[in-house]
Amino acid sequence: MTISKKLLITAIFLGVFLTNPLQAASPRLGKISPQGAQRGTEKKITLSGQRLGQNPQEILWHDPGIEVRSLERIDDNQVAATLLVPENCPLGIHGMRLRTASGVSNLMTFHVGTLREIEEVEPNSLANNPQPIELGVVVNGIVTNEDVDYFAFDAKEGTTIRVEVEAIRLGRAFLDPVITLYDQDGTEVARCDDLSLLRQDASIGFVAQKEGRYLLELREVAYRGDNNSGYRLHVGSFPRPRAVYPPGGRVGEKITFEWIGDVARPATEEITLPPEPKTRFAYFPSCDQGTSPSPHFLRVVDMPVTRETEPNPSVAKATSAEDSTDAGIAFCGIISQPGDRDNFRFTMKKDQVLHFRLHARSIGSPLDPVIRLFNADGKRLAGNDDDAGKPDSYLRFQAPAEGQFVVQVEDHLQRGGPSFTYWLEARPDESRVEMELEEQRRYEAQLFEVPRGGRNGAMMKATRRAIGGELEIDWSDLPAGISAETFPLAKNYNRIPVLLSAGRDAPLGQSLASLSARRTEEGANTPLAVRFTQRTWLIRGKNNQDVWSYKGLHPVVVVTEAAPFSIHLEEFKAPLVQRGTKHLKVIATRNEGFDEAILVQMLYNPPGVSSNRSLRIKKGETEVTLPLTSNDKASVGEWPILVRGEANVRGRLVTATPFAILRIVSPFVGMGVPKAKVEQGGSVDFMVSVEQKVPFEGEAKVELLGLPSGVTTSVMPLTTETKELTFPLKVATDARPGQHRGLFCRVTVQEEGEPVVHSVGWGELRVDQPLPPSPTTQVAR
Repeated sequence: MTISKKLLITAIFLGVFLTNPLQAASPRLGKISPQGAQRGTEKKITLSGQRLGQNPQEILWHDPGIEVRSLERIDDNQVAATLLVPENCPLGIHGMRLRTASGVSNLMTFHVGTLREIEEVEPNSLANNPQPIELGVVVNGIVTNEDVDYFAFDAKEGTTIRVEVEAIRLGRAFLDPVITLYDQDGTEVARCDDLSLLRQDASIGFVAQKEGRYLLELREVAYRGDNNSGYRLHVGSFPRPRAVYPPGGRVGEKITFEWIGDVARPATEEITLPPEPKTRFAYFPSCDQGTSPSPHFLRVVDMPVTRETEPNPSVAKATSAEDSTDAGIAFCGIISQPGDRDNFRFTMKKDQVLHFRLHARSIGSPLDPVIRLFNADGKRLAGNDDDAGKPDSYLRFQAPAEGQFVVQVEDHLQRGGPSFTYWLEARPDESRVEMELEEQRRYEAQLFEVPRGGRNGAMMKATRRAIGGELEIDWSDLPAGISAETFPLAKNYNRIPVLLSAGRDAPLGQSLASLSARRTEEGANTPLAVRFTQRTWLIRGKNNQDVWSYKGLHPVVVVTEAAPFSIHLEEFKAPLVQRGTKHLKVIATRNEGFDEAILVQMLYNPPGVSSNRSLRIKKGETEVTLPLTSNDKASVGEWPILVRGEANVRGRLVTATPFAILRIVSPFVGMGVPKAKVEQGGSVDFMVSVEQKVPFEGEAKVELLGLPSGVTTSVMPLTTETKELTFPLKVATDARPGQHRGLFCRVTVQEEGEPVVHSVGWGELRVDQPLPPSPTTQVAR
């Protein structure tokens, strides 16, 4: 197993274990204090959150480089860990979780830098009483409501002062920081609220004009905050360019990167790009004054790259790409001033398809791009502004004829500047499958926590890229004792259930699993490229917009202690019919002493099927009936289903039933339900025509439903020979008058000793009030 395919784990087990551990559910990680460390040091941190201290086992790292020296329980909700951050540890963000015997926590991030770490010391909320610091430190602090933090440091004339704050990017709270620098006279010399490179975090740079003490102010833009609103304030002379150019390159290429927007003199740095393609290569600008606290994310591609050559403001003056576009091509440039447009010329063959995707905001550029495609004569052929709700642009283009074409880039609002860099890739169709785990709880990344001797399931969503047909999805790199059960992904469907099971003696542990795909067609054994991503929501903004998140590249699978209950479905054989109902019996097996209520839900509903999402096996009981309802468009076929069981076991604990196959079939019969009318106190024969569609054995029963109050009829028998049914309707004198349009027939067929219930036909019944006697009749009376 390669290091990229397994979870990077530091297993530090406690010296004393409970002989009879209490059952508990997944822990919740709420705070890491402090949330970062200097490279080349040992750091003690505290993890806080619900159930973290209940038999903690180990810290799970999603990114390599950090070792755990010790892990100690403080109390039920706190754990102390001692970390070793080696000198060669990768800088930046490291995703981490805490695993206990009963589950694994949510993900939070730990940040590695190059500067000495210190803590904010209160009181420092007044400008005349700041906390003294030195250049070359990271301050770990908290901003509470209406709080302002002040720091003071000395600098000599000509000293380069750079400040960067991590707040939103810590993923703890929606903290939008503002930093302001004042000189010895109290004059504001630098200020920053948001920087596109740093999302809503801030950075300033300033060259000291004279020697003296400088005052640094940090606050939330609207003076909000709380005890969870943490920040990491980097103060030093490190480089902090606003952009680097070019924003990417070809694999293995040695490139000299230009630093743009740094407060010091223009600078460059030469580096060699990695030998394999990367969509987000983290580049930390570095010089003799230090290293940037956060990276620029570069694109590393295995295709030709064309940089813009000015002037290229029009189709006629477009920069020409000499390379073939058969394997794709990349373009890059800078919209260097307001109103600037960049144009690139390239060649395509007739019917050749290229996917144009422009990266600007995704690499930290302030550019809001628009792309357009023209033919050689300047006729516009296609264009795009935003894609999938995000400001970067995308379009698919198929060449109508062989020849030259031009792609144009500009800012949506005609803005521009030295840091308005962009990277545009034009790729041919790529055969791959993009996979993700669907969230079972909204805004919460789905994990596989599988209890010993139990099961857990989840839904996976697949997006095909130039791949058709039925696909088999294979799992590997699972923890010892875990097996995966899946079904082929239908060619006309994009979701697939997966069920993971753990043996009773499976060792507690975890891994980052791997996925692969292949076609099920005979002879099609070539593995297909699979790209798995899983978003962990860290900060959500207005309307639940994703402000800051962490993207995982492998499913997390964990073996936990055995659950105090299990559930299974009572075996069934009869199908669910379109526009029908079916009842599944869910049975629970409880351990002695466990009698809590168990929420039962379908993992998913096949298309056209609905189910109750709030049904429970009541406290102390062992079964419940789960009804399924289908509409007349329900997808006919065999569907693998399972039911999830969720209970409160000192927290939320989930298990699942084994798979069962639900057959959805077409109706056994069709019926023509008529329109009829009758008076109150009368009667009428309601004639229903029958169309036999699917043979069945024995005698079925048919009920006429939807009748108004005061109208009754009989249940009628039905066989495969029946062509017509006659329902005798008896209408009471006080029957509800009016037009009643909701009449239908409910047919119940017995199959495999089980009822198969479905509704067919629609009809109407008009109930009239008798006419009053005429005047002549009244006189005669």
